[in-house]
Amino acid sequence: IFRPLAMVSSGYDVSATLLPKRASGYEPTPDGDSYINAPYLDMSIPYAAGSLYSTVEDLYRWDRALYLDTLLPAPLKQRMFTAGLNQYAFGWRVEPTKLDDGKTVLTTMGHSGGINGFSSYIIRATDKKEVVIVLDNTSRGGRIQELAGGILSILHDIPPRQPRKLVAETLWALLAKGHVAEAIKTYRALKVQKPTEYNFSSPGELNGLGYRLMVQGRLADAIELFKLN
Repeated sequence: IFRPLAMVSSGYDVSATLLPKRASGYEPTPDGDSYINAPYLDMSIPYAAGSLYSTVEDLYRWDRALYLDTLLPAPLKQRMFTAGLNQYAFGWRVEPTKLDDGKTVLTTMGHSGGINGFSSYIIRATDKKEVVIVLDNTSRGGRIQELAGGILSILHDIPPRQPRKLVAETLWALLAKGHVAEAIKTYRALKVQKPTEYNFSSPGELNGLGYRLMVQGRLADAIELFKLN
């Protein structure tokens, strides 16, 4: 894939290799005021699912090639882009995307990804050969999909909305102090009082918090969050 498309800034990441301009991954501190280095993850662990490195420019070359027969003949591309269970094709979620005016709907395919300190999202509106690629090294995966939707809206002359706040970040500040009951109370209050200001539509928000608590050995607190979810 990389050689035929001249994706010279893409490859399989090996930690021992000196890679010019390699980005480091970060994550917010519990209070959200600053960042710390993300926990180390050897790239042999995520393997093909998360160990490739690339750039927006290289991924754009890949996107353009998918409109040609450079990599795959048309029949195989048709299979690749045809959704099966839960609107999922071969490496793509194929579904309509509503833009930020609340009315315009595009037929899109996209995918997200993330490992320690990094998250990514690509969304393709193939009818007009548009693509938005977002690469993040601050563990803000929950916000980049809405950010990508805003950029896609701009391409259609629609004013973008600000991405909603991540409720997980607000709760983590309380959980870091050991207040699981207070975190649950805050979640319920925000869902009633500020339903449009925070993103409550993703079950991964609370799920991720639960796993972070499990890593810290706080199993009982994690179970309470899973029950809330």
